[in-house]
Amino acid sequence: PTLCIVEKEVEFVVDGVPFAVRLVDSPGFGDVIDVNQSFETIVEYLDREYEKMYIAELDAKRSSKPPKFHGVDVVLYFIAPHRLKGLDIALLKRLNGRCTIIPILAKSDTMTFSERLTFKDVVKQQLEANRIVYFHEPLCIISSPSLVESKASGSKVFGRAYEWGTVESELHSEITTLRSLIIGPGLEDLQALKQEYYETYRQRALQREKRSPLESFRNAVFGMLLGAGLVIALQKNLFGFLWRAIDEVKERAGPTVRAIEEQVPKTGKEVKEGLSHAKRSVERGAQQGKHAIEKAIPQSKRAAEKAKEDAKRKAEDEKKGGFWFFGK
Repeated sequence: PTLCIVEKEVEFVVDGVPFAVRLVDSPGFGDVIDVNQSFETIVEYLDREYEKMYIAELDAKRSSKPPKFHGVDVVLYFIAPHRLKGLDIALLKRLNGRCTIIPILAKSDTMTFSERLTFKDVVKQQLEANRIVYFHEPLCIISSPSLVESKASGSKVFGRAYEWGTVESELHSEITTLRSLIIGPGLEDLQALKQEYYETYRQRALQREKRSPLESFRNAVFGMLLGAGLVIALQKNLFGFLWRAIDEVKERAGPTVRAIEEQVPKTGKEVKEGLSHAKRSVERGAQQGKHAIEKAIPQSKRAAEKAKEDAKRKAEDEKKGGFWFFGK
């Protein structure tokens, strides 16, 4: 079973054209105890791929040579024969809008031709009822790694041998259509759709990062003072007073943030002056944090020296056979 995302790179030649593809295998529903964990693994992988594209786009030193692989061109979603489960719909809803989907009716040699047509219609109706967009109608696929003797040509072909006859992957399934979609004329359309999905992700990322100057100042000041408070608490080795230090930081941050709000210009003519005042407010906050840290360092040293002396006395008393009590 596949318990995590597995990537595999494959290189081959089709009609004299070299191809390099990356195959990504994801955990199945029955391979993990928590189905939601399986869903999250797949969704997070897609988001990470878009994030890599986004970071590469923003990189000032990015290479003129495009990466070998970036993003996911298509998701081949395999559906068990005869049934479309509720879990299938739940995951497809999560994937919808994130990637291009091609439904695959797996092991279609377990269905008759009439059953294939009926099941295709059922899958299409369910996808459309749940507003799940798919690139191509469901394809019936027989993908066997075994070689069998073709009844038509007598040569060795991929397929399965049964008591009642032989099933050939190329002859009795729609694998040729799938091949045309992913490494043939359909590849250009798939890559165009991938770019559209990436643009949607990019817009959301830009909206998350879009902040006003005031919000940026607030975050910078509070983060700086919070860091100073944590340093003070840790250097004093007084973890019990950590929350008190954070409250102190909040009290310091309040006047500073209010000062920034007062200095933010209301009109375009005062932009330069307002930013200057805000910058000075931030610098004052930094200076306060610095003084607090400098004040805490001697106290920390004294505490360390006292602990060292106490340990020394304890060792001496233990040699004498006495006891050492901690506390007031």
